[in-house]
Amino acid sequence: MSYMPFSLAQIYYKTRYKAALFVEVLGISPFGSLNLEFCPIKKEKSFFTIRAGSGYVPGSKKPNVDGKKDNGISIPVGISYNFILNNLKRQFKYRISLRCNPHPPRISIESFGELGLGHTTYFTNVTGYKQFTFGIISIRNQIAFGSEYKKHVLFLKTQFNPFYHNKTFSLFPSTGSVFGLGASIGFSIK
Repeated sequence: MSYMPFSLAQIYYKTRYKAALFVEVLGISPFGSLNLEFCPIKKEKSFFTIRAGSGYVPGSKKPNVDGKKDNGISIPVGISYNFILNNLKRQFKYRISLRCNPHPPRISIESFGELGLGHTTYFTNVTGYKQFTFGIISIRNQIAFGSEYKKHVLFLKTQFNPFYHNKTFSLFPSTGSVFGLGASIGFSIK
C-alpha cells in the first residue's frame, strides 16, 4: 500500500469546471472588471479558485489643472475557498428512492459559500496607483447544463467585501468609495 498526499474521494457536486470567464460589477474592482478564474484544487464538497482580471476606474468628469482626467484601470486578483451549501445527503437519498431514470436531468443547480481574500491595484492618470485589500464573502449559485459528456457551467455570485485597512477589516472603507458589495456573472470556458 502506498501513501498518497491527497484524497481520491468522489466529488459530489456536478457543477465543476477548470476555468471560467466572468464579469464583476463593483466587488473588489472599483467599478467593474473582466476576470479569468481557475479552479486548481477540487475536493469532495469544496474547491479553491484563483482569479485575475482587468477593470475600468472612472474618474472625475472635469479634467484637473493639467488637463488630465482621473480615469484608469484596475487589476483585481484573489484566492478563495468555495464550499457547498446544498444538503447532499438529502439529494442522494432522494435520487436513490426514485426509480431508475435512464435520462437524468440535464440541468443541475448548486449553491456554494465563498470565503477568500482579494487585492486590487489601480492606476490613474493623476494620482498614480493605489492598492486595496478586501475580504470576499459571497453566495455563489452554479447551474450546469448540457450533456453528461460536455457540461457548461453558468454562475451568479453576490458578494460582500469588507475593506482591510490599518490591520483590521471594516464594513465600509474610509475612502468613501463604493467598495463593499458586488455581483458577478460568469461561464465555464474549460
